[in-house]
Order: sequence, then structure tokens, then C-alpha cells
Amino acid sequence: ADANRNWGHRWGEAGANRSPCSNIYAGSRPFSEPEIVGLRDLVTWQIPNLIIYASLHSYGQLLLSPWGYTQARPDNYLDQRNAAEIAVRAMRNATGANYNYGTIAELMYPASGTSIDYMQDRGVPYIFGVELRPLDSPYDSYAFSLPPHYIKPTGEQRFDILYVALIAHSFDGY
Repeated sequence: ADANRNWGHRWGEAGANRSPCSNIYAGSRPFSEPEIVGLRDLVTWQIPNLIIYASLHSYGQLLLSPWGYTQARPDNYLDQRNAAEIAVRAMRNATGANYNYGTIAELMYPASGTSIDYMQDRGVPYIFGVELRPLDSPYDSYAFSLPPHYIKPTGEQRFDILYVALIAHSFDGY
């Protein structure tokens, strides 16, 4: 099962597959995978007041927000976008990498049952799906096999995203 399509919010809708042979198989039911149950329970019971959630993936240099199952944007999209714009600038200044920001459905494809949609539904104020390096480009053939020289800057980019979200949180009412 694709762990990022096995969450309970809008599970099995757009962009999911019910065939176990598919790389986007959503599982037999929401939270059918023990790893996802563990993460859900950790967030629900151990971190009930979560304010920042980042889901790391590869690849494409994208900073994604909910929603994945629809083209609609969440009510707090502008707050998330403002934080994301600062993060995108910080990543570009630190490493030269250009990231784009938008919803999953806008920048990639419809995807339901994602962890960031689930966290948005739970009311977590700052949520980012991060498609790390490299770009999804015909000129960049690394795809899922990132060379060692990209590891450190990629880690720095991840830190920039979380740092900016923390700063944004300190200035608002969440």
C-alpha cells in the first residue's frame, strides 16, 4: 500500500487505486497499514496540539499544501502560503534550489487519503508536503536516486521549511 494514500480523510477517492498491484494502492481500508496507524495514534494521543506537520517525499522540488483530493484550497491557505513563500526564498538563498508552492492537486495530480489532507482536516495550522530534490525535469535524470552531493543541501532545505513554519506560528494566533 502507498502509505501516503492510506490516511482516513477522503480515503479511496481521487488519485487512489484499489488494485494491490498498483504503486498508488490506497490499502484495503483507511489506516489498514500498521505504520500509518502508529503515526496517526502518535499525533492524536501524544501530540494533540500539533501546529506544524511536514511530510517528506521525493522528488520534484515542490512545497505542497492541502488539498489533494480536490482543486479547492483550505480556508487557511493564505497563512500557509505566506509561510511557504518565506521558506521557498530561504531555500533558494541557502542552496540555490527553486521550489514551487501550491496544492497537491494544482502542482501534481489528484491524490486522496494523504497525510497532509488528514492533518488539515484535524486542524493543524501549518502543513507542508515536501517533494525534495531533484526537480522533475527532463534535464535532471536523478529522480529517486539522489547523488551524495545533494544530501546536505536537501537536509538544509528541510530545516528551512520547519524553521519558517515555527516563525510564522509565533506571529499568529494559533
